[in-house]
Amino acid sequence: MRVFSRLLSLLILFSALCLLFCGCGQAADSSGLSGSYDLVGAEDAGLHLTDEAAVRAPLHFRLDPGGTGIVTDGERTGRLTWSVSDGFVMVEAGGILLGGNAEGTDLLLKAAGSDTVLRFVPSVSFPVEEEPALPEEAPPADEDSAAESYDWYGWWKITDSDGRMPLSWYDCCARLTRGEDGAYRLLVWDEEGSADTPLASVTFRDEGGGHLVSLYGTFLYADVDDGEWSLDLPSALLYKEDLRHESDEAAFSCSFYLRSWGDRWDDCPEQQRPFYFDDWYLPLVKKNAPMPDSIPVADLEKARES
Repeated sequence: MRVFSRLLSLLILFSALCLLFCGCGQAADSSGLSGSYDLVGAEDAGLHLTDEAAVRAPLHFRLDPGGTGIVTDGERTGRLTWSVSDGFVMVEAGGILLGGNAEGTDLLLKAAGSDTVLRFVPSVSFPVEEEPALPEEAPPADEDSAAESYDWYGWWKITDSDGRMPLSWYDCCARLTRGEDGAYRLLVWDEEGSADTPLASVTFRDEGGGHLVSLYGTFLYADVDDGEWSLDLPSALLYKEDLRHESDEAAFSCSFYLRSWGDRWDDCPEQQRPFYFDDWYLPLVKKNAPMPDSIPVADLEKARES
């Protein structure tokens, strides 16, 4: 009972990571440890405890190249930092430090002052497990301006990778504008970029009836060819599943899910909403503010830490 009680206390403490955020860390991108992990069990004083017996919260964390990442218990989500030094792995979030080592593909970590070793195993996805709900109907387009400009906000995630891109989930924005020549230009940027440094930049032609087909453009490291992408207007939703990207730098599959700027996502479960939905997007929407050209991640993280 003493061992079991101490493990539960540690798990409750670790769950608090999802409410807190921390700063600096030095990553080892060459360590091969970046990726997503699930907590499956623990060992204390030689006693093995399974997930079913003791690990009641579905704890999961993601280690991204660059020394940052995300930790979640399925309901709450927070940021973490991580580093590797001489084979010793450190994960820090909310002022709590876990340390240990890799055993094959698993990570064995324990908190300072604790003898309980937590076992994390690689997972294949993060954290959207069901397909997001699709809006039943698109809101009516504004007759004067809808055809000139559209803004969307949501997320994109990498669902399968050759290892050079982590299985990650990012907040992102998209903007479609029509030029004087009648061509449309789509810009997509995520939390690590901006409208000036987009993830994708694609020019479309209008083939009539609001059906747009790509002329040329780029998405990350690869070109978008004539006719490769298409879009129908008006559109309250940008949704693309299992989009394949291959280039000399990386090969992966990804999905996009973005809704019109101003949509409250009322019909979408909380765990399927973008990471910065509550503390960035929703306050702007409530003020009827236009979509900014970037997501101020540094400021948001500072606000969370304080």
